[in-house]
Amino acid sequence: MWSKRCLLSVLGLLCLMATSAFANNLGVIGTLYPIAEPDLLQVIQKRVTTMGETGEISQLEYSLQNAVQNHLERPIPVTQLSPTQKARTFLFNPAMQLGGQLVNPLTDVTLPQALFFYDADDPKQERLAQHIAQKEGSKALFILVGGSIARETERFQQRVYFDQDGRLVNRFQIQHVPAFVTQQGHQLRIQELVP
Repeated sequence: MWSKRCLLSVLGLLCLMATSAFANNLGVIGTLYPIAEPDLLQVIQKRVTTMGETGEISQLEYSLQNAVQNHLERPIPVTQLSPTQKARTFLFNPAMQLGGQLVNPLTDVTLPQALFFYDADDPKQERLAQHIAQKEGSKALFILVGGSIARETERFQQRVYFDQDGRLVNRFQIQHVPAFVTQQGHQLRIQELVP
């Protein structure tokens, strides 16, 4: 019987022989070139330094601030809506499925204000909004689908909102503006008005 030490020595020797049997020097095939790529971090640092020296960073900051300010004042309009050509009134049930149960928020809460959706870039819709502001006052919440938030806020001397990406009009199935939304029992009464 072989001792453990002898067995390990033989196994070690076999391993060395196996690796050296397959190791051949194949030489160099083709031309070798040194790595010539600059360090990416150094390239970025140099570019930032150059941009700072030329005023390019200040110009980018200014452009970004203007773009953000313009977007805040005049967000991207909701494009899937068209002006109302024929008046339409319909009821919308806001109930939704939550955890296997149908829940209607209007059974527990009442809509505190009427909602008026309109495009402030359309002069006819703008005039109707002014009429509703005079008639309803603070009982109406104005929600833009196009136009300038700042201009409308100043005009009505109250907060004006913007339906970002048309989330509300899509949820309420509104297809045309202006639209006036009020609560009727546990449903929403939606009137698409001809301005």
